[in-house]
Amino acid sequence: MLALLQGMTSQAPGWLTNTWVVFGILQSAFIIGGIVAALYRFRKEKPHEDRVQPRTAGEAWVRDRTIYIRAVVAVENKGGVPFDIDHELSALEVYARIEDSETWEYEDIFDVFGRRALVQPGEETEDQVWIEIPYEDQLAVRLDFYLFKDEESMWPAREIVSLLPGEGRQFADNG
Repeated sequence: MLALLQGMTSQAPGWLTNTWVVFGILQSAFIIGGIVAALYRFRKEKPHEDRVQPRTAGEAWVRDRTIYIRAVVAVENKGGVPFDIDHELSALEVYARIEDSETWEYEDIFDVFGRRALVQPGEETEDQVWIEIPYEDQLAVRLDFYLFKDEESMWPAREIVSLLPGEGRQFADNG
């Protein structure tokens, strides 16, 4: 009798055994496929590298022979690792251009991100700068934003802001 009970407990129908084998094979295939996909993504997309998008924008007003500029600098972290902004190297440079000139004249440089900021993946941070420069019939100002992580890693962004009347800028020269 004991031999009959042992034989019955170790025996399973053939279809059930085959189903378990198929599920085991599928499970192994999905695990292997997931590992291969993760390795491919890691190597191809390089989520461990810095992928940031700096940008700058500005608005300008001319009043009483002074150009007033409100500049915004921003950083979006599009990578998979935190990005540490080096505020000592990151800066906003301002240039101006007068009529019939082929070059931009350097005006000033401004600190941005007053403290060392850590930008998390998928996050965006910004800083605003108020700028005042003497108006000497300039046509436009150029905002050059340089974002640094360290001395070897730099990302630039540029914006040209028109000072011409009718270009969406406030122009009230009283002087």
